[in-house]
Amino acid sequence: MSRAANEFLPVGPVQVYWNTVRLGSPRSQAMIRYAKETIQFGYDDSPVNIGSYKFRETCEVDITIADLKDTQLRYVYDQSTSYTSRTAPNSTTYKSASATVFRFREEMLLTGTVAVAVDKGGYQAGTVVVMKSDYTETYAATTDYSATGSSIVRLGGGGIDDGETVIVMYNQSATASTVLAGGIFFDIEAELRLVHILDSGKSLQFVAPRAKRIGASDVAINMAEAFPGIAMTFHLLGDMTKAPGKQLFMWNKES
Repeated sequence: MSRAANEFLPVGPVQVYWNTVRLGSPRSQAMIRYAKETIQFGYDDSPVNIGSYKFRETCEVDITIADLKDTQLRYVYDQSTSYTSRTAPNSTTYKSASATVFRFREEMLLTGTVAVAVDKGGYQAGTVVVMKSDYTETYAATTDYSATGSSIVRLGGGGIDDGETVIVMYNQSATASTVLAGGIFFDIEAELRLVHILDSGKSLQFVAPRAKRIGASDVAINMAEAFPGIAMTFHLLGDMTKAPGKQLFMWNKES
């Protein structure tokens, strides 16, 4: 890369804005791929080409979102109301609070025949499983323990030793942030902005007026320190409301 290009193009992390919504942290990464085809032409009675023109400009932006919040996951998946309202993602695909059944797991110390309440204050009937702490044995209800109300009780003469710590798993409804995705014909289409802060403190900005997310979105459940971020790829479409030559994207460097 030349020094002139290095002064203008981003070298370092960026903040991603998707339809003015800030995605993740300013530590996100981006790779911008621009390509075009060239069509050459000539006369039938001439062995040489006399001209050429540009055809099928394409631009794709690969982004790795760092520190994406769970509430922003709806932007990772294919969901939108329609093409005509491309800047308004479907509000029904994300609910800030809803009742959802979770599968909970906890350790529980059972002493004597004293009832011990589960952490979530209750459980759905018939969903309780009690296991040895190393998962090598599943205890039997009504023989080794009793699940009543919101508690687990060790039964004398059963297979659970007095003072033993066991693993208890059960279903229970809890309030949760919920992301619903899939089954919508249209993709999200919105303005994409990448903002990089230069060493001088000035902002360098990449703007695409029409960007659609394409391809796969890999979400890895991993150690937090090892998690590289969520990968997203955007395909840019031409904004035909703008003058020719200004329809795909633009760079802005703060003066």
